[in-house]
Formats: sequence, structure tokens, C-alpha cells
Amino acid sequence: PAADGAVSIQVPAGAAVNIGANGNTASNTLSLTYDGTAPAVTSVNVPADGIYNNGKVLSFTVHYSENVTVSGTPSLDVVIGTATQQAVYTGGSGTNALTFSYTVQNGDMDMDGIALGTALALNGGTAKDAAGNNALLTLANAGSTAGVLVNTATPGVAISTAAVSPVNQPFTVTATFTEAVTGFTAGDMAITNTTVSNLQSADNITYTMLVT
Repeated sequence: PAADGAVSIQVPAGAAVNIGANGNTASNTLSLTYDGTAPAVTSVNVPADGIYNNGKVLSFTVHYSENVTVSGTPSLDVVIGTATQQAVYTGGSGTNALTFSYTVQNGDMDMDGIALGTALALNGGTAKDAAGNNALLTLANAGSTAGVLVNTATPGVAISTAAVSPVNQPFTVTATFTEAVTGFTAGDMAITNTTVSNLQSADNITYTMLVT
């Protein structure tokens, strides 16, 4: 075939003659479709912008120019910080949209945006169209991942005071976190025989409170 598309072939009437000079009748027509073009990636959907912590799922969809049938377990490289993780294939065989996902693990950290690898990995499997053409693996037109952040760090905290025991009046306690936090209130303190009030912070890292 000269190009992708419909192909037909027929023996017309009179193309050949027998010993009596009688021309043949027209044959039936064979009609097929020729597809010599490999499926190519047209775009990649990426997770929504946000901060993903331990156990959250990063989901990706790889769109092809035509339906692709998958065997085996292909994967998609996801660069998180300095480590390359694999988003595993989760479905889509027989369609033009293959899905992949990666579950964030404790220790993953990337606060300036994850990145994608340059191509899918078949890992010994196959990805073909209906004509048997091997799908191209190079990724194209991926969405921006600059806002897809990963943070599994657990903030530490230490408390201190300048007061010397025993005390005979209210005293100030300082709680210092290892990074900026939110949601911390005086009611979160575990206390005995006292009350905590006047919780203040200028940077969400160092907090002071009055212990009475």
C-alpha cells in the first residue's frame, strides 16, 4: 500500500481470456485497511497542583494517537527530588488513554515540583495498535508539574522555658518547630495542673505561650 487508508483490489472483467478467447468475469473485491503508522503519544495528563504527602496517589494519563493494546506492566518514570520512582500501569488497554499511578512513600520529598521521565518503559511487555505496529514510547506535550509538590517530612518540636523550678507565678514557654506549621493551638498542649494561654508566633515556627 502507498499510504494509510482503505485498500481495495479486484480482477476486472476481460483481464484474461481462455483458449476460446472468452474474457473472464469480474472477480469479487477485497477491501482492507492499511495502517503502517505507529501510535504516538499526543499528550500526558499530570496530577493537579498541590502538596502530596505519605499515602497520596499521583495519577497520570498518557494519550495516544489511536487505540493501543497493552500486555505486561509498563511504567512511567517520576522524578521526586533526586530519586526516580515508577508510576505503575493501572489500565486503558484497548483505548487511546493509558493510566499510571504512584503512591507517595514516606521519605519522598520534592518542594519545587516533580518531573517526568522522557519515555514509557515496557518492562518486557508490549504496546501495539490493531495493525500490530509497536507504539512509540517517547512522551510528548506533558502538563506542567511545577506545582505538583511532595512533602512527607514530619516536623519535630521542642519546648523550653527560662523559668527555674520551683515557680511562684505564671511563666512563658517556647515551642520551637523544625519547620513552619499550621493548626497549632493552646488547646493542643498536654498539660497537668495548669492552663495555657496567649499563644503567639511571628513565623509559625517559634511559638510562645503563657503557662499559669
